[in-house]
Amino acid sequence: MSIVRMRKQFRKKIRITLGSKRISIGSPMEIIFWLIVLVFLVGAYYTFGAPPSPQGTDPSQAARKVTKNIATVDGKTITRDEFEQRYARQVRNMPSTELVTSAQYMKAGLFDGMVQRLLLLDAAKKENISVSRSEVQAKADELVQQEIDRSYQDRKALAKALSKRNQTLDQLKRELRAEIMSDTEALRESITFEKLEEKIKSPVTVSDEELKDEYAKVRARHILITPDRLKQQDEDKAQAEKAAAKADEKAAAKADEKAAAKADEKAAAKTDEPAKDYKAEAKKLAEELLQRAKKGEDFAALAKEHSADTASAVVGGMLHSRTPPPPDGDPSAAEFFGRHEMVPEFDKAAFGLKPKEISDIVETTYGYHIVQVLDRKIELPKDFDEKKDEYRQQALEQRKNEVWTEYTKALEEKATIEVQDPELAAYRALKDDDKVKATSLLEQAVQSDPGNVGAKYQLAMLYKEAQNTPKAIELLTALSQHEASAASAHIRMELADLLLETGDKQGAATQYKAASDWAQGYEYSNMFMHQQIQMKLEELGEKDLAALEQKWIEDYQAYQAEQGMGGFGGMGGMSIPITPQPAAPDAGSE
Repeated sequence: MSIVRMRKQFRKKIRITLGSKRISIGSPMEIIFWLIVLVFLVGAYYTFGAPPSPQGTDPSQAARKVTKNIATVDGKTITRDEFEQRYARQVRNMPSTELVTSAQYMKAGLFDGMVQRLLLLDAAKKENISVSRSEVQAKADELVQQEIDRSYQDRKALAKALSKRNQTLDQLKRELRAEIMSDTEALRESITFEKLEEKIKSPVTVSDEELKDEYAKVRARHILITPDRLKQQDEDKAQAEKAAAKADEKAAAKADEKAAAKADEKAAAKTDEPAKDYKAEAKKLAEELLQRAKKGEDFAALAKEHSADTASAVVGGMLHSRTPPPPDGDPSAAEFFGRHEMVPEFDKAAFGLKPKEISDIVETTYGYHIVQVLDRKIELPKDFDEKKDEYRQQALEQRKNEVWTEYTKALEEKATIEVQDPELAAYRALKDDDKVKATSLLEQAVQSDPGNVGAKYQLAMLYKEAQNTPKAIELLTALSQHEASAASAHIRMELADLLLETGDKQGAATQYKAASDWAQGYEYSNMFMHQQIQMKLEELGEKDLAALEQKWIEDYQAYQAEQGMGGFGGMGGMSIPITPQPAAPDAGSE
């Protein structure tokens, strides 16, 4: 048979008869081709397995039941996809072990930024702020030059780099410009925000009188009421009652078994009491003390009895400057503090009072304050007249920044922000120190997203703080076995401490050893952890393991000395400074 005839036979369609119909099943060539494809697919299946499902192989991802949107800001939606994509970009270079323990701050910060972006865009629209194409082009050129100036210390270094890359300056600029212009929308938004900020700041001025007042100092005292202090008082009281109940129980058991049962029921009832809203309790107590102070009760006596700022309470709530007086100066001068030494809310209240006046309730991140100003004075710099313009510019920049901060804060206070994601809602509740609400929300977050290790860690810490040790241990144990957090020395350390509290010495020793194994980098934080582990292992009688910790610490010190960084430091051989505790840390010193 000739080659030509063989080709014709191979291409000829094969027909078969089924009943009264003749059906074409293709040529021999087509049949062989599809047999080869089938063999390839079967081989691939048995070699590599079935393709992954759309939800992936992680069971926790399959069980994930979360909302499509995470929040609305004045009716505008923030989607989960948008948030998670931004979060992934933000943390892509972070080790997963660090990410677990810092997720609260990373996610809360990102979310706050996304909320502020929407608020600022809306505010810019109301202020009729627009950005032209030429402004975008000019900004791109400015950023290109900034990048060149940042990357190359001088023209010589720039020329050397260009020569090495076989590139001209114009080519480098075009390359940088293309990268910057790849996201023109982000560039346009950046310019919009700059123009809005400039518009809000531009009317701010500082008169001669206001400039002098910048150098005002006040002598003041305060009473601080905190939710944590009230909670601690309740816990101390509960512990005392528990100890007393145990003593009564023993006595009752000897006399009457029924009386012992009643004592048990009473103790159980106390344990099942609903959690208090300590923030509301703290505010209520602060309001009561404010009324008493304004009616003429001794402010110093109230501070001594009730203030959570123990450093100032012993001296009747008296505050001190963070800047000590000169050695030959008047020691009483330390009782006067200047502007910006305290947190903004406290600062504004104190400098808004006249001598002998008492403030309303002042809420800061520390709690609720009642402030009484006793005296006020102006202390101008000696070269004030000579450098007046320079001092005015400094004061003007400070004032402008304060105005912008107040403006952005007001935007958020006026906005309607609805958070659908329970984890993010929990982090906002923690900002308000509402730990009961935060705990409930994080429980929802973990239930709807079992693979969310960051939420699990924060929930474990709240359980620990609430002395719900079994639940804290359960979560930390799960985290110690999860691939994203098993290598976290911090989680192992937390788990070990709780196991030790419950009397599980063997379990604690195992986790301390695991924490040691994972904290291997020669960093100060790891050195400090190894010192803690050494003390705990010695306490447990694990002498051999404790000796290994001592060896690690010695190796660390040798490494630091070899690097010229000192035994414990990391600052060019300097030892770590121990900063003296300010006289009134709870007043909100910056």
